[in-house]
Amino acid sequence: MKQQKPILRFINGGAVYIGKDISTKTHRHHAIQLTISFKQTFEITTPNETFKNCRFVIIPENVPHQFYCPSEDYQVFIYLDPFNKLSQLLKNKFTLKSNVIIADNLLYKVPPLIEWLVMKGCEMQALVIKFIELITNCTIADSNKDIRITKSIKYLTNNLDKAIKISEVASFVCLSESRFAHLFKLQVGIPFRRYILWLRIQKTLLSFVTGNSFTTACYDGGFTDLPHFNRTFREMFGNTPSSILKG
Repeated sequence: MKQQKPILRFINGGAVYIGKDISTKTHRHHAIQLTISFKQTFEITTPNETFKNCRFVIIPENVPHQFYCPSEDYQVFIYLDPFNKLSQLLKNKFTLKSNVIIADNLLYKVPPLIEWLVMKGCEMQALVIKFIELITNCTIADSNKDIRITKSIKYLTNNLDKAIKISEVASFVCLSESRFAHLFKLQVGIPFRRYILWLRIQKTLLSFVTGNSFTTACYDGGFTDLPHFNRTFREMFGNTPSSILKG
C-alpha cells in the first residue's frame, strides 16, 4: 500500500478517514462509527467493557469509547450521520442501541473494498454504500422519515454560517418548538443543539481539506474561534484535529 498521508473524504451524510498509529482518549460523537483494520488488531474500551484483538467494530452514536492501535498498518473509520439511510440499514440489521458490535466474522466481505477505499477515493460514496449493503444483506430503500425533519436538516446545513435558534427552524417546518424538539430527537437520535455542533464540525473539516487554514475553516463552520472548534472536536473524537490529520 503506497498511501503515506491520512485520507479524509466526505460522502453524503458522513465521512471516511483512513490513517494509522491512532490512539484516542475517551470520547463520543453523533455518528455511527465503523472501524476496520487492515492487518493489525486494535482495542476499543467503553465504560462497561474492553474489547481486545478487534478487526472490525460498529459503534452506535453517542457511545463513549476509547480507541487504541499504535500500528503502522492502516485503519478505516467510516462515520455515518444517524439520519443517513445507511445508518438505518445498520440499525435494522444489528439492533444498534448502546452496544458495540464486534463484526470480525464479516471481514471476508471487506478485503477488496479496503483496497478500493484507499486507492480509488473518487468512488468513495459508491464503495461505502456497497460495503454497508454487503454486511447488512440489504439495499438502500426509502425509509419512514418525517419530511419536516428532512427539511429542517437541509435548512440547518444551508445556514451554518450564522447562529440558529430552534424556534426559527420549528417555525420553518410549521411546528411548535416543543413538538419540533421532541420529533427531531426521535427521528435523528440526538438533541437539536448537539446535532448542529456535529454539522459544524463536518463543514469545518470540509473547508480545511479543500485548502483553507484551520482558523478560516472554523469560521466557515460557524465556530466562534479556533479554540472553540478544537475543544468541540476533542470532545467528540478524543484527539485534536491536527493530531488526527498529521502527515
